[in-house]
Parts: sequence; C-alpha cells; structure tokens
Amino acid sequence: MPTVRRPDLDSAKWALFNEAFARVAARSGSRSLAAHDLEQKLISGALPSAVRILRNGEEERKLLPRTFWHKGMLLDRTMGPGVQVRLAGPVTGSWYFFVRRAALDQFYPESIPTHVSHEKPPRRRTGPINKHDWHTIDGEIARRCIDKSGRLNVPDNENKIAEAVASQLACDGLDAPEMSHLREAVRRVCAVLRRDR
Repeated sequence: MPTVRRPDLDSAKWALFNEAFARVAARSGSRSLAAHDLEQKLISGALPSAVRILRNGEEERKLLPRTFWHKGMLLDRTMGPGVQVRLAGPVTGSWYFFVRRAALDQFYPESIPTHVSHEKPPRRRTGPINKHDWHTIDGEIARRCIDKSGRLNVPDNENKIAEAVASQLACDGLDAPEMSHLREAVRRVCAVLRRDR
C-alpha cells in the first residue's frame, strides 16, 4: 500500500486559505466573485490544496485531491477578512486549509499592476531645478524680523540674518545656498517687509 506524503505546510511553500482569498478578492474587487474564482481554481486542480486538522490533541496533515472541492463548498463571509469552507458530513476538530504558494503567485500575484495611463505626463517646468527649500529659507528670514512681542521689527544688519538662517538650516539638516544667494534672499524679504511697515 503506497504511503501518502505528508505536506510540511511551510509558509514559504503554502499560504493559508484566508491569505489566498484576500489576494483573489483584491483582484476581482468582489468577495462573492473571489469565493467563486477560488473554488473554480480548486475544483480544476490548478490551485493545489492541503489541510491541517487538529483533533483530540493530535495533528493530521494531508494533500487534498481536487475531488474534495466537489464535496466542500466555499462560503463567502460577509463579515471578517476571510472565507469559510462548508464540509459535507459531520466534521470534528479544527480544519485549516492551505493552497500552494507557487500556484497562488502564478494566478494572483501579490503586487497588482496599477492602471497604466496613456495620457502624456505633465510638462516639466523650464528653468533650473531648485536645489534648496526656498520657502523654508524665506520663512526663517521672516521669523528673524519679528521681535519677542510679536511685532514686525526688521533688523538693519542683514548679514547677521543671513548667518543666522544658514546656521539654522545646518541645524535642521538642510543644505544652505551659497552665502551670496542667501544674502540676496534676505535683502529681498527685508525690502518687502520694510515697505509694509
């Protein structure tokens, strides 16, 4: 009498049923369609399956023939993440179903390709690419033009502002522009703030 090979149900080779159902549902977009599609793959034998049964403190593992799925029936659970299997006849113990991971990956890969758009990508703006976060730099400049009472008070020494901003950017881990560019930014921001005083 030939011996039936006992599957090791290693997670690298086998996936739990609920993982398989989640993948199929992600592809089909419908839980009831997913249950139907999964059942058809099992009945056809395209998706090999196995079961682990825990009963009275003992464990049984076996590969399932595709004819098993003619008797078993998948039930979509509307609540919860997985699917249930209704078995014919009396059932004892806890049954855990698995599918072969290689076949699951073949039919239902983990990464679902995203929709490919045939529209042209937006045009890249012309001119040089900003290497520095100028909005942050402008904010740091303006912050140094507010006194402790919260009033606008633009200092006369713009070089001190530029040095303070460069120091703050370094502390924040941001690249500071060349000092000549930073001084020009300070000059422009301070000019606008002085004009509105």
